[in-house]
Amino acid sequence: MIDGTKLGQLKGDPNTRCRVYEYDNNKICKLYTNSINYDNERDIYLLLKDCDFIPKLYDYNDDGRYLIIERLMCPSVADSNPVLPETFKEDLKYIEQFLLDKGIWNRADRFKAEHIFLDKPERSKETHGVRIIDFDTDSIYPSDSPNYNDEYNWHNKNFDKDFDDAYRQFLLENGLM
Repeated sequence: MIDGTKLGQLKGDPNTRCRVYEYDNNKICKLYTNSINYDNERDIYLLLKDCDFIPKLYDYNDDGRYLIIERLMCPSVADSNPVLPETFKEDLKYIEQFLLDKGIWNRADRFKAEHIFLDKPERSKETHGVRIIDFDTDSIYPSDSPNYNDEYNWHNKNFDKDFDDAYRQFLLENGLM
């Protein structure tokens, strides 16, 4: 269970899908208001546990619907005047293709400036420090589904165009173009 004495300041709007609290020195606690969002995010953190481009998962509890994850100590793209690395677009594309190959196909919540962080390159070598958060609206498409190959092929066939469109929209919405 959560050590309540370690819960710090609430971050963000308390009326959202989850509440985020400071927890210990370099960790945060995400408490979910419903099991669907909790299950989605927990499953993705477990699937991607060896990836450096997401925060490290330290602990989780299904009964309490919480995750204890690494607190990213770096700016997000939403922070004022971000300096984007030269490889930023390629790094995001790498992440998106990786997620697609794992059956995670919903990028609606991922192209938000406050969900993309610019860490030190050594913290995520494969993406030059670009890291992402928030997967509670994503889900993993089951690879044993009878339509899996058709769905994957459809997403993969349109990947480059869909990514470029989403990336261009992201730049425009955030005044980065």
